[in-house]
Amino acid sequence: GFNLSGIRPEGDKVNGQQGVACGPARIVEMLSSAANIRQGGIRQGCNSTVIDVSHPDVMKFIRVKSNPNALPNFYTSIAVSDDFMRAVSRDGDHHLINPRTRE
Repeated sequence: GFNLSGIRPEGDKVNGQQGVACGPARIVEMLSSAANIRQGGIRQGCNSTVIDVSHPDVMKFIRVKSNPNALPNFYTSIAVSDDFMRAVSRDGDHHLINPRTRE
């Protein structure tokens, strides 16, 4: 599987480039396309990804599988931290953190 927590959020500036990052949700789609290459003509590939609950694109990442036919051979997961669970239990705030800036 792949941990995509360090991937820049969608639209984030790419230093030294004029472009912007595509974000982890788009990366999952690309990885799924690659996994769909038939393995020896016998079966399709299957894989999994995870993203941290604090990633700015966590909701986009969750929605990438909102269509039941999307990414049929790919599993997505959210890494939930103790800090997040404490915030939930206290009905508190949870902050998103850009992996590039750590802010």
